[in-house]
Amino acid sequence: MIDPADPLLAAVLADPDSDEARLALARALRERGDAQGDFMELQTKGAHELRTYGATAEYRTMRLRARELEAKHAATWTSGVHHLATQPILLRGLVEGVTVEANRFLAIAPELYKLAPIRQLILVDTGDAIANIARSPLLDRLVSLIFYNRSRSAAIGDVGARALASSAHVQRLKRLGLESNELTAAGIDTIAASKMLNSLIYVGLGGNRAPSPVESYGTDPMTGLIASSSGALDEAGRALEAKYGDLAWLHAPTRLLNYPPDDADL
Repeated sequence: MIDPADPLLAAVLADPDSDEARLALARALRERGDAQGDFMELQTKGAHELRTYGATAEYRTMRLRARELEAKHAATWTSGVHHLATQPILLRGLVEGVTVEANRFLAIAPELYKLAPIRQLILVDTGDAIANIARSPLLDRLVSLIFYNRSRSAAIGDVGARALASSAHVQRLKRLGLESNELTAAGIDTIAASKMLNSLIYVGLGGNRAPSPVESYGTDPMTGLIASSSGALDEAGRALEAKYGDLAWLHAPTRLLNYPPDDADL
């Protein structure tokens, strides 16, 4: 585990999006003979390759080498956050994603953010807690927020969708997971209308009370890849764009290099 007092780690925590800060830390770790430096460099450069060019052969090679290191060392590299969160995800060499019980998030997030550059979060059984969470500046750094529920009663519903849509702290979100959250067409409309959720490139809406309006698509029979010209919105999707203009997340299947987006894409 990297010393929390390391100034190079502090630079990463201060700017979690920065590849440059990660690579500076990676170089220092490699000079110390720490395998996490090699891992960090592979994942950081690999993520850049994936975001820029897609899943190229070079990306796959870097990913394979990184996975070999992760298999050996992940328990050590994620140990610092285990008392706060579960299912830590290593991205660009450090814990970037975690799963947290929603009723604990506001209490533990300040400490968690001092330990790791958290950018991606899965909240479990949010329910009525969404109102307080949506008002919290602890959401400011997130690029991915997914609501996972073990029962229908823990869904955020249309009320939660409205709280998110009006939050001042969701403007950096690129991915929003709202699957199986009891949303109706009105709740989906609220997400589409939001001026705060203007960075979204992907919204997961399967399993709700209203069907997902995200475009349908076809695949190339030779490559199996999504055909960029195959996207088609249904009536609900066309109605949303008639009211709110172009919505990138409605066209995620044909606009994203990788669909659904990989964690490393974000």
